[in-house]
Amino acid sequence: MVLLTAAIAAACVALFGYAMAMRAAMTRRARAGRLALASEPGSGPGANAFSIGSDPALRKSRFGVSGPFTRLLSRAASMQWLAEQLERAAWRLTVTEFLLITLGSGMAFALIGSARVRILALPLGLFGLYLPLFVLRLAVSRRRKKFVKQLVETLPLIANALKAGVALLQALDQASEQLKAPMATELRRVIREVQLGATPDVAFTHLNERIHDRDLDLVVSAILIQRSTGGNLAEILDGVAHTMRERIRIRGEIKTLTTQQQFSGYILALLPAGLLLALTAVNHDYMAPLFTTPGGRITLAVCGGAQLLGFFIIRNIVNIEV
Repeated sequence: MVLLTAAIAAACVALFGYAMAMRAAMTRRARAGRLALASEPGSGPGANAFSIGSDPALRKSRFGVSGPFTRLLSRAASMQWLAEQLERAAWRLTVTEFLLITLGSGMAFALIGSARVRILALPLGLFGLYLPLFVLRLAVSRRRKKFVKQLVETLPLIANALKAGVALLQALDQASEQLKAPMATELRRVIREVQLGATPDVAFTHLNERIHDRDLDLVVSAILIQRSTGGNLAEILDGVAHTMRERIRIRGEIKTLTTQQQFSGYILALLPAGLLLALTAVNHDYMAPLFTTPGGRITLAVCGGAQLLGFFIIRNIVNIEV
């Protein structure tokens, strides 16, 4: 057991060192790319030759330093989805680093399980592998909710600036100075993309892809339609802000009415699994037939499937979209 612990610790240290080396190399490459872009003639604001979405270096920056393993990861659809989630969570991690963290988490939980009850090594290891992804999705959800909450405050600021005769990008810059992250960060990123040569339509489309929210999609669609057909953008933004405030109010009322049912669903789903783990840890011999005999395994599979089915049914009932 001591040798196994030492081997796992050494592997984690080696993986961490490899990740840090990749991060340092990626930082040097990004710095060199910025210097090369700044030294190119016609690469200043308004240069139409530069496109944010078509630059391979920017598109693959979430996969780390270019190499055979990185190119293999970038071709997988699941890894591209993971890179998008890291971008939406604003985590300064590459896909490779996140995979290394996931592997280390799974190994650590499996080691904890094997130290207590060996039969728990597999389920705890799977839990450790899923834990980083769960935290990532939670971070994405929290950042999106915070962004949408700030969006209701941002639209009146932009509309008032437009009524005063300020251009759209200047209004975004003024709003970013009065707001906090993540709204201020995303607005500055839109402005920076336009300064690097992307059109405002492309910059707003990238913003919509990063946040991936229906409320923001409504705002971006209104801005893009106004830029192509004309109209009073300030009045449009005021109307969108009013609609968003009403939707948030209705969502709050629905959440208040369904909180108890959601909590009951989580309790009903987690209580049997918690009792199973607790009884297995306290009296392993008594619970062993559930894991070692065919009848016990079938019982676990049927009960687990029924628990998951009931949880998803309760979740779909109380999850009311507005």
